[in-house]
Amino acid sequence: MTNVPTIQDSDGHMLYKMKFWYLKKTPKVLEDIVTETKAQLEQYKELMGTYPTRVDGHQHVHIARHVPEVLAPLFQQIGVRHIRIPDQDPGELTWLDTTTIKRYKARYVAAVAARLI
Repeated sequence: MTNVPTIQDSDGHMLYKMKFWYLKKTPKVLEDIVTETKAQLEQYKELMGTYPTRVDGHQHVHIARHVPEVLAPLFQQIGVRHIRIPDQDPGELTWLDTTTIKRYKARYVAAVAARLI
């Protein structure tokens, strides 16, 4: 929605999955995340007449390292009351391949940390 090149690929699309997760969250990157999130929330309000009261970020980007700290004040300001935190212990997901389990374990730590914010 916005021109935030630090979190977009060369075609102008938002970074997907692991590219976003492994992106170093510099102050400029975090600023761009807030800018894009605000734009999406404003678009939601324009379409629905009100801000959302629940948030579930695509690919769990809202719990990536350092992101909850910058988004929590914004969510609180507009009245978000519920945020999905995907904190199921990956050890319970025995049917998944080892690569996926490793990725989920990394997210699990971030999810638990996000609950503290």
